[in-house]
Amino acid sequence: PGGQWSVVNAGIGGNRLVRNVAGPNALARLDRDVRATPGVRALVLMEGINDIGRTFTPEATQEPATLEDLEGAVRQLVARAHDHGIKVYGATLTPYRGAHYYADGGGEMRQAFNDWIRSSGAFDGVIDFDVALRSKSEPDRLDPAYDSNDHLHMNDRGYAAPGDAVPLSLIK
Repeated sequence: PGGQWSVVNAGIGGNRLVRNVAGPNALARLDRDVRATPGVRALVLMEGINDIGRTFTPEATQEPATLEDLEGAVRQLVARAHDHGIKVYGATLTPYRGAHYYADGGGEMRQAFNDWIRSSGAFDGVIDFDVALRSKSEPDRLDPAYDSNDHLHMNDRGYAAPGDAVPLSLIK
């Protein structure tokens, strides 16, 4: 109350957590995008859907990522952020059934990763974007009201929903 804070969105379309595809992976970007930002006190980490989707795409050009790869990368990110006094809030991955690189194995991996995000204790808190954005009737799909029609990215209303899902008491 009475304070001011800002949000810096350092998301990159197509970015991955553990492999380089659309630019450097999240592990490589932490110093540039987070630690070099003056006054940063918290990081909301929502990464991994491209690792999962690309792992299950037949035309994948890079080594697939495993659940253990994702968990290990997140633990490294959290430890590095904590070393600099930055809190890390894990955000669950949103549904993507119907996206161009969806496969049942990827859907299962997303659920397993989300379960780990929710229960691992690796984070200073968890924000459940999955619950905030999924369809009530088909929980492995984005709510149609939030879908940009590619079944992966949100429309304007969809990008507002995660902001509304963040308990502001977490970001102090």
